[in-house]
Amino acid sequence: MIDLQALKDRINIVEIAEELGLDPKRSGTSFFARCPSHDDQGRPNMAIHPKKGAICFRCGYKADVIRLVADVRYHGDQGQAIQYLANKAGMTASKPSSRRPAPLPKGASLPEEEPVKTESSWNSLTVTFPPGAKVVAVKNGEGERKWTRLEDGRVEVEYDRDELLFALYICEYNLTPEEFAGLSVDEIAWILSGVFDCELTSDDIKTASTDRPSLRVSIIDALLSYGQSDGDSPGHIWLRDKKGISQATQTAFGLTWIDWDRASAGMIESFGVDTLDRLGLMTRDKKKGTPLELRFKKHRLLFPFWITAGGKRYPIYLQGRDINAGKDFRFDNLAGGVPCPYNFDAVLEARHEGKPVFICEGATDTMTLYQAGYKAVGIVGTQGFKPEWAKYFDGLQVYIATDPDEPGQEAAKKISRIFVNQGKPSPKIIQLPEGQDVTDYFTGRITKNPAEGVKG
Repeated sequence: MIDLQALKDRINIVEIAEELGLDPKRSGTSFFARCPSHDDQGRPNMAIHPKKGAICFRCGYKADVIRLVADVRYHGDQGQAIQYLANKAGMTASKPSSRRPAPLPKGASLPEEEPVKTESSWNSLTVTFPPGAKVVAVKNGEGERKWTRLEDGRVEVEYDRDELLFALYICEYNLTPEEFAGLSVDEIAWILSGVFDCELTSDDIKTASTDRPSLRVSIIDALLSYGQSDGDSPGHIWLRDKKGISQATQTAFGLTWIDWDRASAGMIESFGVDTLDRLGLMTRDKKKGTPLELRFKKHRLLFPFWITAGGKRYPIYLQGRDINAGKDFRFDNLAGGVPCPYNFDAVLEARHEGKPVFICEGATDTMTLYQAGYKAVGIVGTQGFKPEWAKYFDGLQVYIATDPDEPGQEAAKKISRIFVNQGKPSPKIIQLPEGQDVTDYFTGRITKNPAEGVKG
């Protein structure tokens, strides 16, 4: 008899997938390959984790290495697949293994190993880890993820729902919002098993309701409620007259001109200074380092950073603009670091629709490109593109549309180097005509095909 668990431990499923012609490509901690159960010639939909097996997020196909070989090479005959893999691994029939057995099938359990059922709060996830499981901390914007090991063997994981959704489900696993919305609890457990390097089932995980936003999202949403979005504010008028951004575009991006006095009083009364400060919404006294006042006193035109998930849109970050300031001090940002490019949904849309995506400077350039019919994301400042963001653009045709001045061109070169250094195709850099910025180039002021100015 062949020890099947030992066989699966010895065989690298990614290498087997490559041998079977499924063309696996790395994405985060997993690989993506063509699914053998349906016509998967476009964007690969089957995720493969070296230790967890394979799952297709389009058709639901699931397989360990034995089933994968059986389905692709032996018309579903697992006996032949086992023999093939055993020969490949140099294994022969042996006495039953003393190793800990594989997880029980769904619905089966032993009395002494029944999973501990727990209720999960909104900002924590409680899972049951088997003995010997390796717990891998997931980094967030504020440092290492916090873990608390409980006496009964469980590990409580602190997380932010929107951040986890964004980082694990959509970005690392390359899912569109529609695909994510269709995931079952079992599939979510499978994903987390790969991330946390342990065996999880639907009994081990309690998922938070997508109807309830995180505290950070709630507070940003509350701040936006103290503003005008109907187009009659000084900020909306300025965008239309000075930047050529239509009211329809402004509405689509959720731009808001806040009543700062009313917002300051209402936000402090509702949430308290300590909470607002912790979430990056308070300015600080430069000498004392203490919270001073609510942000955006002068930078009242707010550009929310949205993430769409499960059919709903969540504001996860803010940038404010002072329409009366000069080149310096035009912007004020929510403290804590920029979590993603501005208008990140455009990346997901471009992937879903098979269209190119443009990387440009700032919110107004992003809206200008959107208004001209392109998929575009914006970076905060010429140095604002983070190396870890490059993976989000895998498989997409990427253009860089920065201003033709020296900072803009240096930013374009830096972004291009980030892609190349990670072994990805170099984005195409749009060479704008001298004296013309992105707004001029991509609006009716100058009518051009963007591909005409491409270099690199």
